[in-house]
Amino acid sequence: MEREKISVIIPTYNRENTLRRSIDSVLNQTYKNIEIIIIDDCSTDNTKKLIEEYKDKVIYYKLDKNSGACFARNKGVEIATGEYIAFQDSDDEWDKEKLEKQMKVLKETNTEITFCTFNFVNLKGSKKVTKPSRDVNDDSFSLTKELLIKNFISTQTILGKKHIFQEIPFDPELPRLQDWDLVIRISRLCKISYLDEPLVNLYVQKDSITMNNQKLYIAYNIIYKKNKKDIENDEFINYCFKTNIAMALFKTGKLCRKELKESLQIKFNLKVFICYISCITRTNKILLKLQRSI
Repeated sequence: MEREKISVIIPTYNRENTLRRSIDSVLNQTYKNIEIIIIDDCSTDNTKKLIEEYKDKVIYYKLDKNSGACFARNKGVEIATGEYIAFQDSDDEWDKEKLEKQMKVLKETNTEITFCTFNFVNLKGSKKVTKPSRDVNDDSFSLTKELLIKNFISTQTILGKKHIFQEIPFDPELPRLQDWDLVIRISRLCKISYLDEPLVNLYVQKDSITMNNQKLYIAYNIIYKKNKKDIENDEFINYCFKTNIAMALFKTGKLCRKELKESLQIKFNLKVFICYISCITRTNKILLKLQRSI
């Protein structure tokens, strides 16, 4: 019996220096019934020329205008012919057994979505394993609640049935945290399984969206509004959100006494308190420079 096809969607924008690593890690998968769909978000570098080297190994689609990674991923889902969808980023790398192992988990757990642990690789090359604090395969607690406390699912780690991503697409209005928003919404409707193996290396680039704190601040506020009722009904989740919102704004270099105070009113945190005092004394930019140099 032929294995079900997996469509792997790779959005890209000016990543000619890392795209080859990303594509090769997908082509080298032990699970072979795949199609690779590259959605070019109007790159201005040599992305198209690089992709031409792969000829019949990938499907190439270039957007009419620069529309962002979420729009690109949604377009990939629309084009996909596989029964399953996996997402890869143009600067990251998969373990060769990622798809094989994840498909096995999906079948064994009879779930529609699964994700795995990943290695977060910073600009200096240091790795940090990102994973849930608890076993999210345990039905004794809500995965949605756990996700509202902290995101531990990155887009590159997700594999699931195509119809899920058709029904619950990425939100193109979010400037950051799109994967977090997506899995929160999916977790409300589907059971999600988890493989505790770091099968993805997620590399941070100097121009990565993950380096933009202004976009982070905006995204936190959007997700807060989307989940306001659940967040405000739980003191700890509310504290986590208020703290994250305040610290994201603080990292932009702006004064944010009001936001930091809201966090401290829920629960005292020494780091937040120091940032709050620095805003009062207007030494916040000096403190921020010191934090970055450590």
